[in-house]
Amino acid sequence: MRSDANARNDFGHTPLMTAIACTHAQCVRVLLPASDLSATNKQRRNAFHACICTGNLECFELLLPLISDVDVRTVAGVMADGSPVPFFNRTPLDEACSFEQERMVRALLDRGALRTARDNLQRTPLHYASLAGHLGCVRQLLGKPGAYKLTPAEVNAADVNGFTPLHHAAYGGHAKICGMLCAGGARLDAVTRDGRTPLMHAQHHHPSNTALIDLLAGRGPAHPPGTVCDECGRPEPEVLLSYCTGCLLSRFCGNACAVAAWPAHRAECQLIQAAREERARPKVITD
Repeated sequence: MRSDANARNDFGHTPLMTAIACTHAQCVRVLLPASDLSATNKQRRNAFHACICTGNLECFELLLPLISDVDVRTVAGVMADGSPVPFFNRTPLDEACSFEQERMVRALLDRGALRTARDNLQRTPLHYASLAGHLGCVRQLLGKPGAYKLTPAEVNAADVNGFTPLHHAAYGGHAKICGMLCAGGARLDAVTRDGRTPLMHAQHHHPSNTALIDLLAGRGPAHPPGTVCDECGRPEPEVLLSYCTGCLLSRFCGNACAVAAWPAHRAECQLIQAAREERARPKVITD
């Protein structure tokens, strides 16, 4: 049965990939024991990548425990028309950020996915989340003080054309994301290879967005990094957020989100509390 389970169609898809694309979770369960999870299609994506690209959360959760390397890369392949795939060397986290799969991003980060991985264009997951305009993904990638947190150098990583995540967010007109990035250390004076700053992109593509332009010109306050629900990603002022009573950093829009986030948030919350207690403990100075 294993050979049949790993047969390929004209696009290089295995039966498992097809079942994932068609959201047939029961078929996926049947096929998994006999399937080669390292098999790739003509675009050089495997079944795990396929779960992310199709937004199939149920199948993603079935495959995640079976994946030994959560940073498994795509390689150069071809599109359906035979043209080369423009983006490769991408991790599942890159794909999840590109396709705005926030719950998948959280699950991958919980498994230790590398937030600073570079693809063939030297882009990181933060580039893709910023370009997609997904506030919740950006929030998770930036991290929290006391636990994990991207450094300013990582926030300002430039791709092959000199674009930083802030350039991408400005290009897309995503003011709140620009504010988050600025709060995380993004440089307003970063320039692309053709000499453009994030402000120039905002002025060219979004001339009527005065809040965005003021922010990138240094005239507006940076948007605070904790202004979306850490579970569902809904932003203020759309919802009223409350701080976690333990770490005093994570924010949730209600008890339902706080309870849903707790299994994943527990270890992080305890780590932040322990770090705070350590900082508050009196130090004994000896000669």
